[in-house]
Amino acid sequence: MKTDTTKIFCVDIGNSSVDGGVYSAGRILNRKKSLLKDINKFISFAAKIILKNGIEKVSVSTVVPEAGLILKKALSDLPCKVYFVNPSEIKTVEINDKYKKQAGADRIANAAAASMKYKTPVLVVDFGTAITFDVVKKPGHYDGSIIFPGLRTSKNALISSAALLPEFNFAKTRSVIADNTPDAVRAGLYYGITELVRGMKRRIEKELGIRFRTVIGTGGDAGIFKEENLFDVIDGDLTLFGAAVLMIDEDNYER
Repeated sequence: MKTDTTKIFCVDIGNSSVDGGVYSAGRILNRKKSLLKDINKFISFAAKIILKNGIEKVSVSTVVPEAGLILKKALSDLPCKVYFVNPSEIKTVEINDKYKKQAGADRIANAAAASMKYKTPVLVVDFGTAITFDVVKKPGHYDGSIIFPGLRTSKNALISSAALLPEFNFAKTRSVIADNTPDAVRAGLYYGITELVRGMKRRIEKELGIRFRTVIGTGGDAGIFKEENLFDVIDGDLTLFGAAVLMIDEDNYER
């Protein structure tokens, strides 16, 4: 992939949050993350950063098209061009034809970043509304995925479906076996997801006949599991970095 010294404002719009920052010289600076419902506050922040830094390119990875359009319209009066990651148009990451029309833009951005920053084969585990496992067997490839309900998605679904289950704050429990209902759910979620990651890694390696050289944790909830040594690295900038990497070659984008 080409290199570029241009500053790029990168945005990742997920199902529940919007995250952004300035890519400059291989780093993500001026980070801000907001709830998706507060996207207008994020846009105000973005506009100030774009004008202050004289940024001419905005790279957007979104799985919520409507929110992407709101962002683009709001920035239309600024001296910058807004580009959207479009898996169907990607040139610098090889994706099988069947998945090109289905894979989320954030997944392709993750694959692009993982290819550039880490040793392959790479497994990217992204903790958001869903927990996604993305496989990059060699640089410049996206080889497939697994999707599982996210930590907070699972918690909220359980509370809404169980009449006697109270609202609770999520935290790691001292023991796998709990002596009260809130801790029982906390333990189920925390240790269940821990074993999910370990087990899925083993299954993928066995099925594909590979050994991952790097396992990356990313997304808002990855840090919760830091003590479990599930990852070689936790990289909270991965998706934004990937959006910048793809932006370097504008042929990857729809305008």
